[in-house]
Amino acid sequence: MCSSMKKLHLLQKGQMLRIETNNEILEGKLKSMDEKRLCLQLENVRDIKRNFTYNTPQRLFYDEMIDIQIIIKKGSDDAKVNSENIGTGNSSKTEVEDNAHKSMEPISNDAAVNSVLDTHRAGLKLSHTQLRDPLYITQADQKYHKALVDIKHQSMVGVVIVPQLAIGNRKAPILVVATSRNVYIFDIPIRENAFCDFASTLESEWPRKALHNSHKQLENFKQFKLAGVFDTFVAYCLTTGKKTPESFEEIVQETLNVPLTYFESGGCKKKSPQPVQHHLTKEWRSAVAKKALMQLKLAEYLLHEKMLAQFYRQCDEYSHTFSNNDNAFEVQQLLATKRAGLDHIKLNDGWKASLEPT
Repeated sequence: MCSSMKKLHLLQKGQMLRIETNNEILEGKLKSMDEKRLCLQLENVRDIKRNFTYNTPQRLFYDEMIDIQIIIKKGSDDAKVNSENIGTGNSSKTEVEDNAHKSMEPISNDAAVNSVLDTHRAGLKLSHTQLRDPLYITQADQKYHKALVDIKHQSMVGVVIVPQLAIGNRKAPILVVATSRNVYIFDIPIRENAFCDFASTLESEWPRKALHNSHKQLENFKQFKLAGVFDTFVAYCLTTGKKTPESFEEIVQETLNVPLTYFESGGCKKKSPQPVQHHLTKEWRSAVAKKALMQLKLAEYLLHEKMLAQFYRQCDEYSHTFSNNDNAFEVQQLLATKRAGLDHIKLNDGWKASLEPT
């Protein structure tokens, strides 16, 4: 996989790009780029959704961009766009309606660079969609019960526990939970009877709860025995062989090729709000929602792409035992033995020992 950061050098000034954001699909000529901050500046920019042309160059930061495509123009009536959906790893046809309703066809991978924001299974396109409206929950209403149903149907969720100073007569941490569908911010007294079903879910083995440096987060959550913890720092240490006190953001940057600007607002760092009031601001909610969602993406990546990589490789080889053999007679002979494909299963491949409990 070629990371999004490494792909930037394949872009050239003067190239025509199509950049998708939450609200716009912009086409323009690349004027400049900052590889460290993943910031691009376009000139002669047109929003093809609104058929609106900007009079000045437009600067776009990483956290604004959902997808980047390189446009290769052939003649005046034909435009080809190289496109890849973020998080899928598979090239696909992307239909974009502009005023002229031009025909768009995907270019082969060797003809041009894939989607620049390719982060493999990080799923940032889904991240942008989810972060439009993280749900803020303060009472046991319909929104709370729908969130609980969603959480219970997951195999793993991302969790961030935020300590909160005493407000009024209560003192409770805020729980941010990311699922494959949404992000929920629970600002509730979990121990009260109205929320006992949520407390029970937290104390059960399933869904697994992905946390980073869980020992520090659970310091603020002593009233619960949180079960089913998948600690991404432990997973990172086991898969890399390193025990370095890197921050969550640094590990995400290293592992998923996500620049630190993802955790910033508009590419610029802002001062954190005061602890007593931070949960009241839209900026703070967006920041913790991003972290919880990326917590889930990091756990999924470490588990499936690193810890189980050899297992998946053997499964792939085993599953194609016959499909890769064009000799029908030989396939029938192999099927008759009932041991066909067993040579693809390496019992001494080393992965089993690393997963077995000591």
